[in-house]
Amino acid sequence: MEQTYMKEKPVLQLVLSMSLPMILSMMVSSLYNIIDSFFVAKISEKAMTALSLVYPVQNLVNAVTVGFGVGMNAVIAFYLGAQDQKKANATAIQGTLLSVLHGLVLTVGCIAVMPVFLRSFTSDEETIRLGLQYANIVFGFAMIIALDLAFEKLFQAVGQMTVAMVSMLSGCIANILLDPILIFGFRQTNLKFMIFSTIATACYALFFEIPFVVNIGQYVHLGQYSEILSALIGPVVLGFSGVFVVKRGASLGGMDVLSVILSRKFSIQMGTINMAYNFVIMVFLGIAFGAEKAVFSMAAVFIANTAFNYAMRGFNRNMSVFIISKEWDEIAPHVLNEMHRGVTYLHGEGAYTGEPRNVVYCIVKTTELSKLRSIVKRYDPNALFSIIETKEVIGRGFGLMN
Repeated sequence: MEQTYMKEKPVLQLVLSMSLPMILSMMVSSLYNIIDSFFVAKISEKAMTALSLVYPVQNLVNAVTVGFGVGMNAVIAFYLGAQDQKKANATAIQGTLLSVLHGLVLTVGCIAVMPVFLRSFTSDEETIRLGLQYANIVFGFAMIIALDLAFEKLFQAVGQMTVAMVSMLSGCIANILLDPILIFGFRQTNLKFMIFSTIATACYALFFEIPFVVNIGQYVHLGQYSEILSALIGPVVLGFSGVFVVKRGASLGGMDVLSVILSRKFSIQMGTINMAYNFVIMVFLGIAFGAEKAVFSMAAVFIANTAFNYAMRGFNRNMSVFIISKEWDEIAPHVLNEMHRGVTYLHGEGAYTGEPRNVVYCIVKTTELSKLRSIVKRYDPNALFSIIETKEVIGRGFGLMN
C-alpha cells in the first residue's frame, strides 16, 4: 500500500504526531513502575528487596526485546519507504517469529540462572524464596512480553502510533488499578498477586493489539495467508492455551472430553490420545479433499498436541532426588528448613561394605536443584547425587488429586 502522508505532512507536525503518543505512554509506564514498587513495599521489606534484585534481569529482558523490536521497526519502515512490499512483509514475519523465539530463550535462561544470581547478592532464604517466586512467574511470561513489544514496534513502523500508545496505556492503567484492588480490596497482601497484576499488564496490552494486528494487512502481511505458517503458529497457540483449561478440570469440548476421561483412566498423555483419533480423521480428510490438505492438517494436529504435552509437563518440572552420603543427618534437616521440602529416609545397605546407611529421598522442582546441590556440597562434596525426572507428583506442595 502506498503511504504518502510521511511525504506530504509538514516535518514538525509529523515528528509531533509520531513522538507525542510514545512520550505520553512512556510517562504512564514510569508511573506504573513507581506505583508497583510502592505497593510491593507495603507487603514487606523483604518483598521489596526481592523485587529490586530481580528487576535488573527483568530490565535486561525488556532491553533485548525492545532493542530487537526497534531494529525490526527500522527495517520495515525502510522497505515500506522504498516501496519494497515483499521485503517489508518478510521482515515483519521473521521479526515476529524471532521475537517469540527470543521470549522462549529468555524464559529458560533467566529461570535457570536466577537461583545462582540471587544467592550472589543475599543469603537470606526468605528474600531468595520471594525473588524466585517473582522471577519464575515474570520470566515465564517473557514470550508474551516479547510478542507484545514486537507488535508495538510493528504499529510504529507503519505509522499507527495511536494503537501502540493506547495498548501501552491501557495495560499500564489496568496494572495501576489492579494493585490497590488486590491489596486493599481482597486483602491479598501476597507477592504472587502483585506479580500476576504485572503479568496482566502485558497480556491486556497484547490482547488489545491482536484485532489491530489482523487489520494491519493493508501495510504489511504477517503470513496470515500462508498455509505453512498457519499450520505452525496456530497449533502452538492452541496447544499451550488448552493446558490452562484442562488443568482447571475442564475441557475444550468435543473429543477432548473423551481424551480427558481416557487420560485419567489409563494415565496416557492427552496429546497422544488426540493424535491417535485425529490420524483416523485425517485419513478420511485426505480421501475427500486431497492429500495436501490432509498433510497440513495432520502437521497442525501433531504440533498442537506436542505443544500441549510439553506445556502440561511444564517448564519447571518435578525431579526425584536420591542422596547417598555419610552426612545424611546433616543434609536432610537443611533441606527441610531451607527449602521447605519434605524428606524421606530410605534404609539402605552398601553391597561392598555391608554398612547400613540412610538414603535421603526428596522431590524438588528443577529451579530448586541448584539450591539442593549447594546444601549437599556444603556437607559432603563426595556424596552420590542421583536425579530422576518425575512425570507427575500429587500431594502437598505440588498438586492436587483430580
